[in-house]
Amino acid sequence: MNSVLDEYQEEELAEQPLQLVHFDEYIPSQSPERLAEVRLNREIIAASRHLKPRTISAITAVLNGMTLKDAGVKFRMHASTIANNMKREYGAMLVSALTRLYSLRDGTRYSQRELMLYRIACRNELTDPRTSIAALAEINRTKNDTPEAKARAKQNLDISQQPQVIIQLADPRLTASPLDELPPTMKDIN
Repeated sequence: MNSVLDEYQEEELAEQPLQLVHFDEYIPSQSPERLAEVRLNREIIAASRHLKPRTISAITAVLNGMTLKDAGVKFRMHASTIANNMKREYGAMLVSALTRLYSLRDGTRYSQRELMLYRIACRNELTDPRTSIAALAEINRTKNDTPEAKARAKQNLDISQQPQVIIQLADPRLTASPLDELPPTMKDIN
């Protein structure tokens, strides 16, 4: 059983900022995304201490895409029990922290890759333009690989399904006008 003092220390620990002696942007463990992930892990641990391991497993399974019914069968719980546990104080804290952690990890992967490729493109712009162009091409390709871009692509119509318009410029039914004639200086060049 946790005492009141332990609960107070947990909350205080979760709210404390991490102290850094020296910040270096090239050290991954000191990046703001990593520090946010550490804080979220603290929140998850604080919420998990008040829940049973089976409940934690069921909640994480539901958040990872399993239906309530399937999670109930797997963890030998009723689906409504899992739903109620997710709505209670510590269950809701766990759901909130896990959701933010999953979105942070997805966003961090893409933003870190994009930042690294951008630095490569900037460094090699004058010395090795091919590397710079390849890095920019990779940035453009990875921007289309994000979950948001994939969702947008699902909503849009496929290019092959859109009607195609054919414009024929050399139509024999149209007569030539004086504007179609090249000026005398241009005739000599051709």
